[in-house]
Amino acid sequence: MAVQPVKPAPAGKVLVPDLRGKSLREAAALLSDRQLRFNAQGSGIAASQDPVANTIVEPGTSVTVY
Repeated sequence: MAVQPVKPAPAGKVLVPDLRGKSLREAAALLSDRQLRFNAQGSGIAASQDPVANTIVEPGTSVTVY
């Protein structure tokens, strides 16, 4: 099965990065770089997130990392 390439976000929108396996510090930095807000639920390594990776959102959207 072929992997589909991720399309870039349209102008004025942001693509949510895949944070799974990242430390919460790394996740916070990646989100900040993309003008997204970071909301941690727990500590350690990111196991999941909401919204999920590759979702197109408005800048300033909060991403919850579990």
